Amino acid sequence: MDEVENFKKEIEKIKNDFKNELSKINVSRLGPSMLENYLINIGGKQYYLKQLANVSFLGEGVLKVEPYTLEYLPMIEASLSKANLNFTVRKEKDHLHVRLSPLTEESKKNFLKIISEKKEKVKIESRKVRDEFINKIKRQKEEKKISEDMFFKSKKKIDEIIENFNKEIEEIYKNKEKEILM
Repeated sequence: MDEVENFKKEIEKIKNDFKNELSKINVSRLGPSMLENYLINIGGKQYYLKQLANVSFLGEGVLKVEPYTLEYLPMIEASLSKANLNFTVRKEKDHLHVRLSPLTEESKKNFLKIISEKKEKVKIESRKVRDEFINKIKRQKEEKKISEDMFFKSKKKIDEIIENFNKEIEEIYKNKEKEILM
């Protein structure tokens, strides 16, 4: 049953990553938390924006992003500009201003498309992980490390976990969809 527990942990990580990705798409209000967990690529490594810069609220739908080191400014600007998350980025001397754009029907459709694509990627990833773990326990059965009975119990448990996972992902998606359409 160790493989089932490992599978469960892997699936939880995928679900939490999905929640984190959707939390970046904040259409109702602008605040520092909207950007703090956004991933920025620097030198081939991924960093959360909060590790590279201070993000503060200036009011009237504007955030100020002040990098701890000025050399990060162009990379942060490039990443945020490519984000396609309904805000505009303006570079100042030593910081960025991020302004939330008003939501239009077109931008709502765009957000729905983005979250739908993210949901599908998560489902594909979970199927790959499921197949990987099913193959692991199948090999263990063939190598006589686990009994056939244990194989079928493990497979059944994995399928139950995936079924619950898919329901949770759908629920998370529907909640985000409602938030966007409000």
